[in-house]
Amino acid sequence: MMSNKIREYSGRVVNAPGDNILAEPGGVCISRNVFDHIKNKLRGEEPKSQAVKWILSTGIAVLPFTNIGNAPDQEYFSDGITGQIITALSNASHLFVIARNSTFSYKDRSVKIRQIAEELGVKYVLKGSVQKSGEQVRITAQLVDTIEGHHLRAESYDRKMVNLLQLQDEITMDIVAKLQLELSAAELGRLSATRTRSLRAYEKLLRGYKHMPNRTVGDTLKARRFAQEAIELDPG
Repeated sequence: MMSNKIREYSGRVVNAPGDNILAEPGGVCISRNVFDHIKNKLRGEEPKSQAVKWILSTGIAVLPFTNIGNAPDQEYFSDGITGQIITALSNASHLFVIARNSTFSYKDRSVKIRQIAEELGVKYVLKGSVQKSGEQVRITAQLVDTIEGHHLRAESYDRKMVNLLQLQDEITMDIVAKLQLELSAAELGRLSATRTRSLRAYEKLLRGYKHMPNRTVGDTLKARRFAQEAIELDPG
């Protein structure tokens, strides 16, 4: 269990397992950017001593959703949906969401949920699966409280592909409701903002999204190409 110690380290983003070597034993190291972000949410106690308490009580890691069926050409779909849920949850100011690059380091690895939570320093873990078959999609989502050791929510969503965007919003709002987060009207708007009217355009975005984290020249060009194709399908 991590103690309530925190050390600032300017200019270095610590967002991967094993990357907190600068912290004292039993402590946790976060970047200056993270500290500056969360200190504005803290009231009353001295910010450094309260920061870890806040992260541990509100932190959530969204693990890569499993691609059911194991079709390699559908991997972009499950990864993209995971990324979109991470992005949506990040709009909730009272929630500390672990970065995609960190959670995706657990992809295709057999690691216990409790261990992942301890390594990332979070209380909640969201895991799930995606199964796409023709014009139907099934998404399962399990929200786990790793401190109490039980599921807060386990749900299976069966929808037609044409309702995929609404389904992602529904999953996000279900998580927010279960965590009893208080959101402003602006935050609610960002959580359920319409991304595109075209499902084909959205699938192009998901394909491009898969290449973005790699940051190689080839992947950047592919991501840009898919983004351009999405714009052509839905210019508005």
